[in-house]
Amino acid sequence: MTRISKKTNVLVSLEEAQAAAHNYASYSNKKDLITTKMNEELAAVRQQYEPDITAIDSYMTDEVGVLESYAIAQRDNWGVKKSLELSGCVIGFRTNPPSLSKKKGITWDYIVSLMKTNKVLKPFIRVKEDVDKTALLKQQTDEKLMKQLASLGVTVEQEEQFYVDAKKEKAA
Repeated sequence: MTRISKKTNVLVSLEEAQAAAHNYASYSNKKDLITTKMNEELAAVRQQYEPDITAIDSYMTDEVGVLESYAIAQRDNWGVKKSLELSGCVIGFRTNPPSLSKKKGITWDYIVSLMKTNKVLKPFIRVKEDVDKTALLKQQTDEKLMKQLASLGVTVEQEEQFYVDAKKEKAA
């Protein structure tokens, strides 16, 4: 992998900065035009092949139905195996990981409320605790609070990032 180092410019004049800004805007606009053209060409190619892909997907779905019917009917003949190799593919049954489901009309909130009253099930309720960073940031002018946070190793940081926004040319 080639290592690329960032070029550091020192003592740049206003004229050089203006030229760099002009070049940056020009490159940005050129990139936007190329990206737009590329997206249009990709859309055209996608539109060209989409009907064939949709038709093939439909045919494949039909074949899956045939294969699944065969597998269900013949599963007892497979013995302990969960799959069968046919010409061109392998068919079989996969066991999904266990999951919890609820009856229709019952919400998880209702289930949690019932579990809270059950000694055996109560330990299975999660309670997530985390720092309310938004509330702390709102109180950053409170020196006493900030000293206590600093003693815990927490500081308020705010960085300034350099940015360049190119002025976009309107497409003709």
